[in-house]
Amino acid sequence: MPLKKHSEVLLESHMMTPVCQRRLEAPYTNLQQMLERGKDLKGAQEYKETHSLLYSVEIEA
Repeated sequence: MPLKKHSEVLLESHMMTPVCQRRLEAPYTNLQQMLERGKDLKGAQEYKETHSLLYSVEIEA
């Protein structure tokens, strides 16, 4: 692949990053809210795993 094409692909990838980030923010926030409402489930393994995974990921605003 020529260098020019590599540059185009790289530029397109950089332009997609903010779009992907915006698409992830809503589900991330929804999951945070679900965990807040479900605090009575803290003892459940699924709750612990979800909490651990959610807070291991950072979404920059």
